[in-house]
Amino acid sequence: MASRVRQDRLLELVRINGFASLHNLANLLKVSESTVRRDLGFLEKEGSVKRTHGGVFYTGPSPNLGHFNQRQQSEHDRKVAIAELTASLINDGDTLLLDGGSTTYELAQRLVGRPMQIVTNSLPVATAFTSSEETDVVLIGGYVHSRTGVAIGP
Repeated sequence: MASRVRQDRLLELVRINGFASLHNLANLLKVSESTVRRDLGFLEKEGSVKRTHGGVFYTGPSPNLGHFNQRQQSEHDRKVAIAELTASLINDGDTLLLDGGSTTYELAQRLVGRPMQIVTNSLPVATAFTSSEETDVVLIGGYVHSRTGVAIGP
């Protein structure tokens, strides 16, 4: 298999899954981990992936995923309605895992000031609680994806 064809296949596998281990990629493509590392180095220089210890995750453009600020404005009234309903179902003292997303951000804004613990990988969600002394926030680390503000990977 030609190197560019292999690199395109690697990129597609990582894009579809979001994250992949070197071992799995080498097995899927029937090449050595050294070959995968070399190809991923090329893709990382292009800005399509970010290598981590033992794996790689996709950082390239997502054709159907706009920037967080753009998505925040889209269908805003519906997001607010969903967030308000969801907030009414959450009890003080709960521990919540809030993923990234513009609807989740709307929910976070409605939970500020309530006594609870929030675990998130989203910078916008975590930032919503910075003024709240009643809410404990645990931010999960990783590489921050610029389009979403979400930390992904190890």
